[in-house]
Amino acid sequence: MSDAAKAPQAGAVRAPLALPADAAQQEAALRRLLDEGLSGQPFSLDDAQRETLCRYLVLLREADRHINLTAVTDDAGMVCRHLLDSLALLPLCPADASIVDIGTGAGLPGLPLAVALPGARVTLLDSTKKRLDFLDEVLALLPVPGAKTLWGRAEELAQDTALRESFDIATAEEGGRRPELRERYDVASARAVAALPTLCEYCLPFVKVGGVFLPMKAGDIEAELGEAKNAVGTLGGRLERLGGCFRRWRREFTLADAQVTGPRKVHFATGCFLLIRTEAFRTLRGFDPRFFLYQEDSDLSRRAEQLGDIVYHPDMVVTHAWARENTRTLRGNLRQVRSICQYFHKWGWKW
Repeated sequence: MSDAAKAPQAGAVRAPLALPADAAQQEAALRRLLDEGLSGQPFSLDDAQRETLCRYLVLLREADRHINLTAVTDDAGMVCRHLLDSLALLPLCPADASIVDIGTGAGLPGLPLAVALPGARVTLLDSTKKRLDFLDEVLALLPVPGAKTLWGRAEELAQDTALRESFDIATAEEGGRRPELRERYDVASARAVAALPTLCEYCLPFVKVGGVFLPMKAGDIEAELGEAKNAVGTLGGRLERLGGCFRRWRREFTLADAQVTGPRKVHFATGCFLLIRTEAFRTLRGFDPRFFLYQEDSDLSRRAEQLGDIVYHPDMVVTHAWARENTRTLRGNLRQVRSICQYFHKWGWKW
């Protein structure tokens, strides 16, 4: 449906948001996909939370028939891009955190986080009133007591043609200037389409000392991180990649601090090149299918170590074209963090 077709006619009054007649069928289809996507995750949601998330998607799709809220309306896309991508931040959010979702739009990622973290206080902040009107209706229909909306105007940024498509960032700039909102939140998140230095300037003022800002970015992440370094330092923050808290484990995995002069026993064998006896591989039943792209080699190594030694031979040289393409996209970074969390959830959160 085109934007023009979705726009209400002048003077028309939109009916209150309500579930469509086929809501039960829609929710059942979404629930099957959500259950599949959540299997093997390092966190769990109960039936009530899953039901609430699926009902939210039904309401979002229903409202999108009248106002522009999302370009993704198919079942698989909504579950993956709206719910699973948002919930990927859960391992980084304390259960009782105060979270501000800057430029929330249709409520992403803030509303799924509020559903999954009933003890958290989540502020859904946006500059477009019709989006917040939709979210207010959703919050009146769904059991999400920890969430609330906050509206901020964007007159100043609206004059900048480079940012005109990013009104949600204007909200962050204006709100960050209000004393009652500065340094108030443990976690700030944003999925806004804007350069990372700009997002940092608008979002970091919301964050408490010791809190975090989680920009959900895609594209050339490395270049943006370099451009944002000075802005982050000026604002009193520091850059830390997703998964940075696992740096000690990563250095051990890559033998970064080891002086290796001959064959030696190790705990891990990298998946870019490893040899394992067929009998042992069959005994271990191969790779754990719950891991995808990342940490499946670490998990296999932990299990293989129970059968015998794992040996690293420095005299054997293999050239691996490590392009790190997956870390340049949001989906790739989320997969990496999800697998790392899954690994520690399986083997214990200790070194």
